[in-house]
Amino acid sequence: MTIESLFDLLEISEKATILKSNILTILKTHEVIDEFYLRLDDDYSELNIHRVLYQFRKLYQSNSIVTDTIYQEFQENPVKTLSDLFNESITASHVEQMKLYGVIFSDLFILWSENKTIRFGVVLGILAKV
Repeated sequence: MTIESLFDLLEISEKATILKSNILTILKTHEVIDEFYLRLDDDYSELNIHRVLYQFRKLYQSNSIVTDTIYQEFQENPVKTLSDLFNESITASHVEQMKLYGVIFSDLFILWSENKTIRFGVVLGILAKV
C-alpha cells in the first residue's frame, strides 16, 4: 500500500487533511513508511493511524524545527555541530571522511538520535558506502 492509497481510505474532512499533513511530515523515508504499514497491521481506522503516528513521532523524535535547525547548523559549521552531537573532538578530516564514504548528515543524525551515546567512528562505520 502507498501513502496515496492510504489517503484514499480517509474521508475528506479538515481532520483528515491534518492527518495527511502529519503523515507526510513524519513518514519521510521508504524504510519508515514500510515500518508504519507493518505497525498498522491492516487496521486503517483513523484512530489506529493516529496511534501509530504518535508512536513514530515519539520514536523518531520528529520535531522538524529542531531537526532543521541542527541541519542548518551542520551546513554552517559541520565540525562544531558534530563535536556537540557526539561530545568528541571532531576535526575537518572527520567531515572529509563523511564525504569520502558517502555518509549523509540526516542518516547520521537519525542514528545518533536513536543512541545518543554512540561514537562518531561507529556511526561512520555503519553508514559508510564502501
